[in-house]
Amino acid sequence: MKNHVTAKKMILLAAAAALFTACSPVESSDAVNSHSTVSVPASSTAEEVQNTQTRYRLVSSADGIFYGGRAQVEDGFYDLVYTKNVLSAAQNIVYTDFPSRHRVYLSSDVGSDHQSEDDTSYIPTAVGGATVFADDEYVYVLKKGSLLLQKASEQDAKSCIYRLNPNGSDRIALELSFDRVINSASGVFADGDALVLLVDSVDKDTSLHPELVRADFSSRRITTLMDLSETGLNLQNASLVNSFGDKLVLSSSKIGENGTLVRELYTLDPAKKAIVPLASFDTAEQYVFYRDDAIYYIESSENALYQFDPSSRESTLLLDEIAPPELEFDSVQAGFPAPEPYLEFFFTKGESSVTYYWNSATGQWHQKLLMDGDRPVTIYRIWQDYFLVKLQDKMVTYQDFTQNGQAYENQMAVAEYALIRQEDYWNGVPDYIRFTDDVYGNQG
Repeated sequence: MKNHVTAKKMILLAAAAALFTACSPVESSDAVNSHSTVSVPASSTAEEVQNTQTRYRLVSSADGIFYGGRAQVEDGFYDLVYTKNVLSAAQNIVYTDFPSRHRVYLSSDVGSDHQSEDDTSYIPTAVGGATVFADDEYVYVLKKGSLLLQKASEQDAKSCIYRLNPNGSDRIALELSFDRVINSASGVFADGDALVLLVDSVDKDTSLHPELVRADFSSRRITTLMDLSETGLNLQNASLVNSFGDKLVLSSSKIGENGTLVRELYTLDPAKKAIVPLASFDTAEQYVFYRDDAIYYIESSENALYQFDPSSRESTLLLDEIAPPELEFDSVQAGFPAPEPYLEFFFTKGESSVTYYWNSATGQWHQKLLMDGDRPVTIYRIWQDYFLVKLQDKMVTYQDFTQNGQAYENQMAVAEYALIRQEDYWNGVPDYIRFTDDVYGNQG
């Protein structure tokens, strides 16, 4: 696991003693067994030699920024909750601290109502949705934006990228122009003091085309690196899914000759504005999926699991048969992107299905046993000897106000997370360690 935010910073956060500054919006400008049955073009040319000056790092989840992953730091995690003025659709950044078992607003003002931009935890209304993630140094919030609702929502419909310190201070906001929205199915990558991501830009005929942009927090500008519509390729459902050195990996889809969906991967070199075919996966033969910094696929004819390395263009066999001991099944698919070293798989037989985790380090299989109400309890992150899991939503009561200022009690469903010892999880023992919730209170 990477070394993230230091424990000292988290203690300062929990104590709400850090110095915070207000938001300052900025105008944007515009190995082992080598085997492969996927279609792989010839080896890379001299122009594709890695430039060691740039190393793109995935900071969001690999299969889309709105998946909700990659927000954990060393001793906790960040997420977004709607403010208690639910109708405003504004949100707050919340930090959950593992050692203290507390869930708090990312704010030093404990007396605040946390419902205005004076509070560092506050994120204005995010039409189109928002997500939060973190890397070694910063916390990021991305507001997707909406092209359809610009007239009705105006500023709220603009895409926006926030960067802030782990304690919420020194926030920088970079806004995209109204004719661009963040691609919510694509990964986001860090490049020095900037983020690199895909946006969908509006053509004159109102159709959309993908662009690769760089959000630079030093210059406080968003600039276009590549217009992917100018590549001459018919890129459908384009998304960034991986990186190696100074190259990005782009995924696209098309309908193949046999009528099945084909996933095509390309090497994308922003510095040279070059895009080169990398590999092709026919979904009738391979089931491809992404987790964190890796590309995997299931070879259907073999029921085998492979990992594809975009740098070497080779596939490595990880598991020659995806099958828990003595389990009978008709089909298998990858499931929730579980934390390393685990992979989750759904096994189906007839109309019934079961879920197992496979530990890639030990080769052990574990069946998912726990349910909370109607919700399967899924592993989100690992911390020491514990798993972070998400339980069924809890209903909370809070004081709200009518438009004329009259107070009344309101209710809403909010996510509930918990820690559980790894041995209890594998044995199906629901001994959850719940967090003290300073945001909505410990209500049932």
